[in-house]
Amino acid sequence: MLNNRLLLGSVTFGVGFGLSLLVNRDVKPALLTGLIAVPAMFTGVFAVNAKQRIQQKPTLTALKAQIYQLERWETQLNQSVSAIAAEKQRTEVNINFLKAELNQLYAQIAEERSYKQQLSQDVVTLTADRQKLEAKLQDLQTQIDSCEQRREDLYQSVRSLRVEKQNTEASYKGMQAELHQLQLQITERQQQKQDLEQNLAFSNDLQLQLGEDLHNLQEQIQALEHHTAELQQNLDAIAQEKQTTEVNLNLLQAQLSQVKTQTVEQQDNKSRLEQELITLFNQKQKLAAEIKQFEKLPNQWNDFVARLNEPELQVLKAIIQQSDPTVEIKKIAEENITMPELLIDAINECALDTIKDLIIEPGSELVPLGIIEEYLINLNQAIKIKEING
Repeated sequence: MLNNRLLLGSVTFGVGFGLSLLVNRDVKPALLTGLIAVPAMFTGVFAVNAKQRIQQKPTLTALKAQIYQLERWETQLNQSVSAIAAEKQRTEVNINFLKAELNQLYAQIAEERSYKQQLSQDVVTLTADRQKLEAKLQDLQTQIDSCEQRREDLYQSVRSLRVEKQNTEASYKGMQAELHQLQLQITERQQQKQDLEQNLAFSNDLQLQLGEDLHNLQEQIQALEHHTAELQQNLDAIAQEKQTTEVNLNLLQAQLSQVKTQTVEQQDNKSRLEQELITLFNQKQKLAAEIKQFEKLPNQWNDFVARLNEPELQVLKAIIQQSDPTVEIKKIAEENITMPELLIDAINECALDTIKDLIIEPGSELVPLGIIEEYLINLNQAIKIKEING
């Protein structure tokens, strides 16, 4: 910014000085004219910039597209700054050269005055050239103003992106605090579980069978917690089962806290715990069956889903989940600046390369798009596996 203003001031001074010298043939008025032209130019530039900054308001489109555009503008701006710096150096060389010529002109002033009448005829031509130079200077001023406005827009966009980044970091810190709170709760529950185990040690004589059942139940709970931790992000059913397990564990802890004072009801509590143990065991078998089913999925299905980009994956989900996904597919295509037909063709081409068959049945006016029925189960499993693996 400072280099641009210095360059602009130098150019303005040079133009004012040169034109005044050509007209008056006197160095002092020419220097005075050049010096007056510099603050006048800066005053005009500052007034125009201030008015433009008040009138214009920054608008942002899609964040990813704007970041890419900003990077391109930044590269262009750096190139422009380099070019302006080179131009400044050339201008400084020209100024030094003009100073040397000025020294020579001092020696030739007496001789040139004799030719003043002859040069007066050339003044008319120079006046026309001056008007051309003024028009060219106006064009240069317009380009400089445009560059200044573009740079201001870039700065405004960068500031907005920095604010967005700060908000994202604040949200991330909040999530970390919540995660830490959850870890503290898990530690507290584990401590409560250890206390319950110590209480059971005091009543081993009366609750030997109950202690064995509790030990088996704890092992199964640990296994369930391990599987739940692996699948908790995207499998809502497994997350619900984890919540059920925690509810059962809390119920078990409440029952064990009453063991010391309610020895008469131990047999009833034992039966209840056995029933809950059977339920947890069934849940464990269900989880194992789901995991085994995922492991039996052919590799070409995982390869197929892995090759799909995010818009194509969204189209597949819309076809699976909706009876008539036409509107949703059109919306996805508009958001990604493409056409629904191109997305569907890309998915079928990927399916031909991997599973060696088309996967989306073509629709009509009466029958909407749909997945071939024999591939529906494998496709759902492959999508779930991709969601789990992130």
